[in-house]
Amino acid sequence: MALNTLADVFAFIDISGKEYKPYYKLIEEKRALPRYVYKCLKDEYICDNVKDKLACYPLQSDCEAIYENGPRTDGMYMISPDGRCPFLVYCHMKNGGWTVIQRRVDGRVSFYRPWDGYVSGFGDLDGSFWLGLEKIHRLTRDGSQIYFDMENYDGSRDYAHYNVFTVYEAATAYRMNVDTFGYRGSIIELLSYHDNQKFSTYDRDNNASSSNCCKDRDGGGWWYKDCYKLGNFNGVYGKRELGGIGYGDGGHLQIKNVEIKIKAMYGVC
Repeated sequence: MALNTLADVFAFIDISGKEYKPYYKLIEEKRALPRYVYKCLKDEYICDNVKDKLACYPLQSDCEAIYENGPRTDGMYMISPDGRCPFLVYCHMKNGGWTVIQRRVDGRVSFYRPWDGYVSGFGDLDGSFWLGLEKIHRLTRDGSQIYFDMENYDGSRDYAHYNVFTVYEAATAYRMNVDTFGYRGSIIELLSYHDNQKFSTYDRDNNASSSNCCKDRDGGGWWYKDCYKLGNFNGVYGKRELGGIGYGDGGHLQIKNVEIKIKAMYGVC
């Protein structure tokens, strides 16, 4: 199989637990490369098939940077927020380029996952997925905006938009900070309830409650406190009672679908 599409390139990159190397080196270790592909990758460009011809684009830090440098079509792109090993993300190019970190649109992907699964990520970037805590940390370490796009069962939509959101490194158990300054949304502000909380999964309980919020909420990982307000977005898809996807505002408010996306703090929604 020729290495001339994003998917082909990504298939030959092992980003788990590797020390930093230019990613063309990772590929080079796997197999020999055609000279034109090697040059494209060596110069830290990414290759994609455009109208059956190999095209190369500079490797960008996030979806906003991709938007500003040319491609403006929704879809999967390779990025590297910090010059380390790159990874694939799904970009929403409307409103300047947002990097999607979580999406729930069906029940085909189980979100009942252990700690390691939430660290590395899982699912299908074209469908339901969790990008992974380590990647989210790399994207938000200098602060970012975060946008929750929620679809209700009656077809209406709600949103919550924060201007400052940060996930810290693994040594902190991926502790999360959020600032309510400039909050905009169709629901009341709720995420600050989780400010400064560590991430929890059913096999690693870091919440502030005497109970295991993750186990009690059917296993979806989150920055639980006691237990959640915004929200239970990694809960059981399609379940309309406690344990299903939703958020807490005096009770569990169920939602059908959700997408969570980020972009740099200086970006404009």
